[in-house]
Amino acid sequence: MTQLEYVEKALENLAGESGITATELAQHLQLSRSSVSRYLNALTQQKRANKQPGRPVRYYPIRNFIDSSLHKKPVYFPHTSSPNQPFTFTQHESMKPLLQEAMAAMLYPPHGLPILLHGETGVGKSHLAHTLYQWVKETSQKNDSFPYISFNCAEYAQNPDLLLGQLFGVKQGAYTGASERVGLVERAAGGVLFLDEIHRLPPSGQEMLFQLLDQGRYRRLGEADQERSAHLQLIGATTENPSSVLLPTLIRRFALSLTLPPLRERTPTEREALLNLFLRQEAKKMSVPLVIEPACRHAFLTYDCIGNTGQLQSDIQTACARAFLRRLHHHEGEVTILPEDLPPAVTQALQSSASPSLSLTNTTSSPKSPSSPTALYSTLLRLSKELEEKGYSPYERIRHLQEEVDKTLASDHVTETEWQGKGLIDEELMAWIRQSIPTDILNSLSPKEFISLSLHIQALLEENRLFVHAPLPVSIDLPPPVRHAAQRLAEQLASDHSLSLPPGEIELLALLLSPRPQSEKSHPANRHVAVLVAAHGNASAQSMADVANSLLGESLVHAVDMPLSLSPSSVFARIRDVIQQIDQGAGVLMLTDIGSLTTIGEAVSDDTGILVETLSDVSLSMVIDAGRKTLLPNRDLSSLATSVSSRRIGLHTQSPIPHSSTEHSRVIATLCLTGEGAALSLENWIREHILPTHPDIQIRPVGAGTKHEHSPLLAHLAKRYQLVAVIGTVDPKMDHVPFFPAWELLQSEGPARLNRLLEASRPYPDMNPSPITSEEIPSLAEEGLLEISEFLQPRRYCQRMDKLMVKERVHLGIPPEQELGIWIHLGLITDRLLKERITGERVTKPPPPAKEGPLPSLSIWERILSELASTFELDYSQGYAYSLATLTPKEER
Repeated sequence: MTQLEYVEKALENLAGESGITATELAQHLQLSRSSVSRYLNALTQQKRANKQPGRPVRYYPIRNFIDSSLHKKPVYFPHTSSPNQPFTFTQHESMKPLLQEAMAAMLYPPHGLPILLHGETGVGKSHLAHTLYQWVKETSQKNDSFPYISFNCAEYAQNPDLLLGQLFGVKQGAYTGASERVGLVERAAGGVLFLDEIHRLPPSGQEMLFQLLDQGRYRRLGEADQERSAHLQLIGATTENPSSVLLPTLIRRFALSLTLPPLRERTPTEREALLNLFLRQEAKKMSVPLVIEPACRHAFLTYDCIGNTGQLQSDIQTACARAFLRRLHHHEGEVTILPEDLPPAVTQALQSSASPSLSLTNTTSSPKSPSSPTALYSTLLRLSKELEEKGYSPYERIRHLQEEVDKTLASDHVTETEWQGKGLIDEELMAWIRQSIPTDILNSLSPKEFISLSLHIQALLEENRLFVHAPLPVSIDLPPPVRHAAQRLAEQLASDHSLSLPPGEIELLALLLSPRPQSEKSHPANRHVAVLVAAHGNASAQSMADVANSLLGESLVHAVDMPLSLSPSSVFARIRDVIQQIDQGAGVLMLTDIGSLTTIGEAVSDDTGILVETLSDVSLSMVIDAGRKTLLPNRDLSSLATSVSSRRIGLHTQSPIPHSSTEHSRVIATLCLTGEGAALSLENWIREHILPTHPDIQIRPVGAGTKHEHSPLLAHLAKRYQLVAVIGTVDPKMDHVPFFPAWELLQSEGPARLNRLLEASRPYPDMNPSPITSEEIPSLAEEGLLEISEFLQPRRYCQRMDKLMVKERVHLGIPPEQELGIWIHLGLITDRLLKERITGERVTKPPPPAKEGPLPSLSIWERILSELASTFELDYSQGYAYSLATLTPKEER
C-alpha cells in the first residue's frame, strides 16, 4: 500500500459527517502535518476526496458519502410551505466566510459597499445578490421604496449606445427619434442595482459607472451640462477574470470581491443540501408530495454537473416535470422520480457502472465468488426485483437481465447443466418450453440463447398483454424449420396459456429460436449498431438525441454538433473521433442534416475501417426510429439503414449513401468555404439543370475552409470516385480535375461546357450513343477546343487537319471516336506550343519512346506534324510523332 492509499484509507475510517482536518489526521497517523496536507490535496485533485474551504479546512472521503447515499430509502418531500429561509441556498461551510463579508458590505453605512461577484456560469451569483437584498430588506425593515433592479449587460452588448441608454437613461433628441427615458440607475436609487455580466460594459460605460460609485453622479445619454445624483448599492457579477476585462479604476471601486466556488469544489454534504432544497421547492410548486428513488438521488449527487448549481436545479426541474406528467396519466397520489425521468446527463451516472441498477444498491460484498452459479442466481433475482420496483417495463427488465447473463457467461463459461432456472425462471415454464421446441433446434441453442427465449416468454405471460413491435426487416432470412418451430410454439402458447401472438411477435420468436453465429456468441457486446446524429448549429444534434434517448429510456443515440465556425478539417476530425469512440464493432449509422456532412461518413470509414452508413435530411422521427430499431436482435448496419430510410415520416424516401461505392461512380463536388452556403445552392442548381440528363451523377457539397486548406473530403472523393469536376467559389487547384467557377454557370456557355464534359466522361456501357462519322469530327473537335484552348484558332486548326486526314485516314484505320480524341489531343499540344512562342513560357516536350518494334504510322504523323508546323510556324519535336504513333494501330503486314 502506498503512502497516498494509506492516507486515503485513514480518511475513510476517521472522517465522520463533519470531516477531519489535516492536523487531526496527522496526529492519528503520527505523520507531519505538511505531508498529510500534501496527500490530502492530491486526493482532492484526483477527486478521491472533498475539501471544504474555511478555517480550518476540513476533508471528506468521497466513497463513504456515495455509499451512504446508496443505502437510503426513497426520500419524501411534503408540498406544504416552510418558513422563509433566505440563506438556505448558501448557508454551508464553504459559503460562510463569503456571506459574512458580503453581509458586512451590505450593511456598511450609508449605502453599503460595492460588491463584485465572480465565478463560473451557474454557481449562483444572481441568486446570492437577490438573497443579500432580501436579507437587508428584512433585517433593516426596509419598505417598498428599497428597490432591487437586475440587468444583464450582455443583452445589449452589441450596441454600446443602447446599453448605456438602458443603464443611465436617454435625453430627448440624443439621437434620431430618441425620447426622454429614465435609466436603471435612477430607478434603483436608494436600493440595489445588480449588473450581471458587467464585463460586457464598454470602457466608456465603465468610466461612467466609476463616476457614479465615486461621486454619486451621472449623466443621461445625450446630456452635456446637467448632472444627476443617485446613491445605490451596486453588485456586479462576471464569469471572466476581473483584472483582464474591467478597467483598473472600476475594479478599485469595488470594496469587496468574492469568488463563488463551483459545485465540484463544494462538499458532498452541501450538494446533498442543495438537492434537498431544490426538491422541496419543486414539491411546493406542484402542490403534490414528491418522492425520489435512491438510484435517482445517487445519480444527482454524483453526476458531472458542468453547469454547477444552475444546471443541477434545471436537471431536477426536468426530472420533476417528467414524473409529474406520468402522475397525471396514471392518477397517482404523489410524484415519484424514477430513473427514466432523469435527463441524459444525469443518466450517465447510472450507466457508468457495469450493471446499471445493481451497482446502485449492492454495496456489500458476497461471501461467495461472483462467478458461482448461486451468486449469479441471487444477483439476477435481486436485479430483477430492483428493476421492477423502479418501474422498468418487462422488456427493459429482460434487456438488463440478458446483459448480466451475457457478461457472466462470456467470462465464466457457465454450462447448461448449471442453468436450471433456480428461482429466476419458473421451472415448470422452462420444462414446458423444452417440450414445445423440436429437439434439433433446442440442441442448437446455447444456454444463453435458451435463457433469453425463456425470459421473453415469461415476460409475455406475466404482462398478460401484447407488445407492439416494429416490423422486422424482410432481409432477415430464417431457415424454414426455425419459422415452423416458432409457429408451433405460438400455437402451444395459445392452447396452453390462452396467449395469442400477432405475426410480428411470432417473427421475434423465430429470431430467438435461430442460433447466432459463433462470433456473436463470443462477443455479445459487439452486436449493437451505434447511431450518431451530426447536424449544424450549437445544439441541434444534441437536442434530437436527448429527446430520443428520453423517450427510449436509455442513451442509444449519440450526437455531434457542428458550429458553422469550425473548419472542414476540424469537422472531419471531430466526427472521426466520435465514431471511433462509439463503434461497438457492428458499425455506425450516421444521420446528418445538410451539406458536406453527407460525405464525411464514408471518408471516416475509409480512414478508420469502421463501417459507416449515412442518411441525410435527419428529423426527430428518424432519430427515434433508428434508436428504437437498434434494440431489435440480429439488426445489422445495412438492414438498419434501409429500414430507417424506408420508414421516414414526411420526407422523400432516400437510400443510404453506400459504403462501398465503386470507383467508377461519377461525382461532382460543389465547393465553398463552409460547404453549407454556396455549395448547397450549386447542388440544387445542378440537380435542376444537369441531373435530368445525367441521373448517374452524385453531387457532394464540400467545404474548403476559411484558410483554403486542402479538404480531406475532396481528396476522399477524388480517391474513391470518378471526380468529374469541381464547381464552386474557391479553386482547389487539383491536378487532372476541371474546376468551374460558380459565376461561369450563370453565363450562357457555362452549362453547355459542363454538359459536354459530362458527356465525355459518361461510362460507355451507360451511354449507348449513336456512333459519329468522319464528317462530324471537324465540327465536334472545333466545339471542344473552343472551350479549353487559349491561343489556338480552333477553326483554322480543324480545317487544316480535315484536309490532311482525308489523305491519311485510310492508312491509319482508326475509328472516328478515337480519331476525334486524337484531334483534340493534338490541338492542345499545338495550343501549348503557341503559348510558349507568344508568352515565352517553356513547354515540357515528351522524349521519344523506346522503340519496341516498327511503328508504321510514324511516317504518317511526321508528315501531318510537318504540315501543321508550316501552317502555325511551330516546331513539333520528334517525341510528339512517336507519341501519336503509339496511339494508332499498326498496319497489317
